[in-house]
Amino acid sequence: TELMRLKTRPDGSVCLTIDCAKLSDAGKYAVFAKIGNRGVGSMSVVSVTKAPEEEKPQEEEEAPEEDQQMEFKDKLPKALTVVEGSPLKLVAKIARRGERIPALKWTKNGAPVEESDRVYRESTPNGTVALKIDSALLSDAGNYTLSFKTADGMKSCNVAVQITPKSTIDKPVFIKGLSRMSAEEGKSCRLECKVSGDIETINWFKNGEKISANQHFGFVRDSDGTLALLIDSLKSDDSAEYSVEVVNKSGKADTSAALKVVQKAKEKPIFLEELKPIMSSEGNQLILKAVYKSDLPATVKWMKDGFDLKADHRIQIHEGPDGTVTLTIESALMDDSGKYTVSVINDEGR
Repeated sequence: TELMRLKTRPDGSVCLTIDCAKLSDAGKYAVFAKIGNRGVGSMSVVSVTKAPEEEKPQEEEEAPEEDQQMEFKDKLPKALTVVEGSPLKLVAKIARRGERIPALKWTKNGAPVEESDRVYRESTPNGTVALKIDSALLSDAGNYTLSFKTADGMKSCNVAVQITPKSTIDKPVFIKGLSRMSAEEGKSCRLECKVSGDIETINWFKNGEKISANQHFGFVRDSDGTLALLIDSLKSDDSAEYSVEVVNKSGKADTSAALKVVQKAKEKPIFLEELKPIMSSEGNQLILKAVYKSDLPATVKWMKDGFDLKADHRIQIHEGPDGTVTLTIESALMDDSGKYTVSVINDEGR
C-alpha cells in the first residue's frame, strides 16, 4: 500500500516499512521463504504506543559565553564513499574557548542519528568530534549534518555519504606461486602453483606469449586450486620465463618463474643386470650374461681369475645393441671353474 512497503536487498535481507504507524498496526508479523523443497520463516511482534502530546515550544536559551566563540576549525568532507561492510568515520574539529564541550547534533537526511552498538559518537579534549559506524550498511548512505548552537546562530557542516555494494566474489589470490626450477633436456617437467578463490579464466604464458595446449604443453587444474603446466620432452628452447594469470569478476592475479633446461648429464656405465653364479657339469654349455647402460660409447672386457679372456674356438663373446653381453663356453672343462668378471668402460668411468 502507500503506507506499507516491502523491499528486498542484494544481500538477501528483506525489509517491511510502515509509514505513519497507527495503533491498529500492532500485531504479529511473519515472513516466509521457500528454497527448493524446504521453507524457512521468521516472526516478530510489533507494539505501537500512543504518541505523547506535543509540548509547547520553549524559548531558546542563550548560548553560554564559552559557546559564543565556537566555530569549525575543520569541517566534514563534502563527500565520502566507503565499501559495504567497511567502517565509516565522519570527523570534524571545533575551535572553542574553555573546556566545555558544546551540545552537538548529528542528523542524517534531517533526522537525528540514533546511537547503537554499531553507531556511536566520539570527542576529544582538542575539539575533534566524530561519528563512527562499524561495518557500514547500504542503508547508511545519506546526507549527514553536524551542528551546534552559538550566540551568532547555528553552525553546521554536511557530508554526502555513499555506500558501494561489496562484491560477493573475492579477487583470486595465489597462496603458492610458481618456483624457479632446472630440468634435464629430454625429460618432462611440471610447473605448479596454487590459487584461492573462484576462477573464470586461466591463461599460461611463455616469455609473455600465450600458450595453447598441444602435444608438448599440457594444463592441469585440480579441485583444491592447484594449477600446473606440463612440458614433455624438454628442449633447449624451452628455457624461458613462464607465467599464469587467473581472472574473475573482482580482479586478476598472476605468478611467474624461470625454467632452465640443462644438457643431459653424461654418466659412467651402469649394470641393469649383473652376472649370476652358475653351477654346471663338465661337458655342458656355460652362458654368462649381463646387461648394461651407457650414454657414451663403451668397451666391454671379460676376465677370469684376474686374467683377460679372449674369444677362441671354444669361447664366444657377444654384445647386443640393447647392452646385453654374453660369454658362452662350449663343452665346459673342470679348468673353466673360477671367478668371471665383466667390465664396461666409457670416458666417464667403468
